[in-house]
Amino acid sequence: MMRKRRLGKRSRITRTELQLEGKRIILMIPKPSNAESIYKYINDKSVVRYTTIPYPYRLKHAREWIRRVRRNLRKRSGLTS
Repeated sequence: MMRKRRLGKRSRITRTELQLEGKRIILMIPKPSNAESIYKYINDKSVVRYTTIPYPYRLKHAREWIRRVRRNLRKRSGLTS
């Protein structure tokens, strides 16, 4: 079951702790240590087929994406832009 958590000034959690959990999925803020796993699972043509994710997906793409997500999160400008 997912719980809604506000991330405003009065929030008790920080954005880097954000985690959403469902029955079959857990979504969390990516960490630099996740780059290898992201690279491994996204570097599959059938996975990126209907997305704008580059193929072949390189480890440098995963590292750049993680840096961008974390930077944008600190700036509160979105997760994936």
